[in-house]
Amino acid sequence: GGGGGGGEDEVVVPNVMTYTTLMSAYAAGGDVERSEEVLGRMEEACVAPNVMTFTTLMTAYTLRGDALGAEGVLKRMSAAFVAPNANTYTTLLHAYTVNGDAAGAEKVLARMIAADVAPTSMTYATLMTVYAAKGEVEAAEGVLERMEAAGVESTAMAFDTLLNAYAVRKDVQGAERVLTRREARGFHPFPLTYNTLMNAY
Repeated sequence: GGGGGGGEDEVVVPNVMTYTTLMSAYAAGGDVERSEEVLGRMEEACVAPNVMTFTTLMTAYTLRGDALGAEGVLKRMSAAFVAPNANTYTTLLHAYTVNGDAAGAEKVLARMIAADVAPTSMTYATLMTVYAAKGEVEAAEGVLERMEAAGVESTAMAFDTLLNAYAVRKDVQGAERVLTRREARGFHPFPLTYNTLMNAY
């Protein structure tokens, strides 16, 4: 009378999570080709990519500093009727900061707000890095102000990025003031915080 409980002949069918997890392994290394290959396999298997899949693919382009490629992923999301989330926009913004393109990064933030997607602390901290790398402390401070004005709580990461802006400028007093402000918010310094501070000297 067969048909009973043995599950040994069951086939595990990959789902969106399986494919996205596989893609993230390639994307983490900036491997665009293999990440795209996974998306191709999903489409062949009639598995619809979700926001996480597309954002993971975008990460591969971002880590390569390919803002145009990252923008292309956003267009494909739109064509697939998949709405980008805060993580998607932050990943896209990061693609511009990797190239030191502050204007491009600012435009992504504006588009994000216009799309009614609320920027997160990570969005603002990522934007801040583009100014910090150039020692543009006023602009970096401005990002922190905008972040707080938007009701987004500042993080240790945001303060460390700001600290780096002063360190790049070799502004020891400014860097020490940031450290004081950081501690006043209850953020205990990391070893990295002190290393960044040392760079100001």
